Amino acid sequence: DYSEKLLSQKNGTENLEIPEVKDYQRRKVPGDEVLEQEVYGIDPYTHNLLRDIMPADVSLSSADKHTFIEELLLNTLNKQVRDFTGSGNTPMVYPLKPVIEEIQKSAEESGDRRTAKMCLGMLKAMRSRPEHNYVAYRKGLGVVCNKKGGFGMDDFVIEFFGEVYPSWRWYEKQDGIKHIQNNSEDQAPEFYNIMLERPKGDRDGYDLVFVDAMHKANYASRICHSCNPNCEAKVTAVDGQYQIGVYTVRPIAEGEEITFDYNSVTESKEEHEASVCLCGSQVCRGSYLNFSGEGAFEKVVLMEFHGVLDRHSLLLQACEANTVSQQDLIDLGRAGLGTCLLAGLPGWLVAYTAQLVRFIFFERQKLPNEIFKHNMEEKRQFFTDINMDSERNDAEVQAEGVLNSRLQHLTHTLDKVG
Repeated sequence: DYSEKLLSQKNGTENLEIPEVKDYQRRKVPGDEVLEQEVYGIDPYTHNLLRDIMPADVSLSSADKHTFIEELLLNTLNKQVRDFTGSGNTPMVYPLKPVIEEIQKSAEESGDRRTAKMCLGMLKAMRSRPEHNYVAYRKGLGVVCNKKGGFGMDDFVIEFFGEVYPSWRWYEKQDGIKHIQNNSEDQAPEFYNIMLERPKGDRDGYDLVFVDAMHKANYASRICHSCNPNCEAKVTAVDGQYQIGVYTVRPIAEGEEITFDYNSVTESKEEHEASVCLCGSQVCRGSYLNFSGEGAFEKVVLMEFHGVLDRHSLLLQACEANTVSQQDLIDLGRAGLGTCLLAGLPGWLVAYTAQLVRFIFFERQKLPNEIFKHNMEEKRQFFTDINMDSERNDAEVQAEGVLNSRLQHLTHTLDKVG
């Protein structure tokens, strides 16, 4: 299939469900082009505090303010905390006052009067508001661009490396870990894992495996999350094999932290609320985990159109027919489910899977409005300046994420049965 994909890509006729074919590229060299170091960030509340103390007599647009925080301040912050790496004495919080003082000093030396004046105003406001904590929080080890001139657009950074597990084996392992945690005071460490999804356009259809970077890994597993990332982790075809490659989505400056959107989902409300995002972005979602558990926005569609009685009715219909219709095959193909998952399964189960796929696509149409309303309620708790177009786009992205999550769960189940 590799040669066909390469030819269709060159001709501009490639299937969007098939990953981009890439030539082999070497990863960025640690210590030379990238640095693994302690990184810090700010939460949405601190982002708002910083905006509030920017002096009104300095002419700054809303975009200028966000750029100052997300680029200049965060880059300077991570330059200052670099020496904490490997010291064994890394603080959980770091004051932002010396960060702003360094920006002010640099601005004065370069003749940037506006930035210097803004920093002076911010420092004065910080002194007059001692009740507020102007601090950054430790994120742990991250990866920072260290190349003179930075990285360009669509530049390859690194491939994700780790031990590969089929879906059923991965969850078997997780069950074992939970058993240990429930019977021991010493909690097992978190896993640095990512899913490699075989694309829906593959000849044998969609499937997935887990890549666990806990014990065997490279620095890709150290890259932190951002709601407004400068990179993406995507499945590509290199020399006839699938891999998860980290590629830039915009130019990255020297000293800028390398990030991608984890697009992770949790069904635990407690875990969602505890997973505070520190990306510092204007479009920060507040948590680096999307919540899909009880009470989440997608439950509105689920309970109204796909309740318990409806699900049982579909299951009984599939069992009674015990055959796969032409429409079932069309809908399954639309979801990318093929012989890899469905071969050898009884007819009633394949037919029921098709019924579930139809609901998943129906839900995809309904979800964006529900997500938009939910996100606006959350954002208004932290932000006064909200980009409505960005929020609507984010709602579409999250709705697509829910669709993919549903298909992933369905795949996990079929993998276990198969």
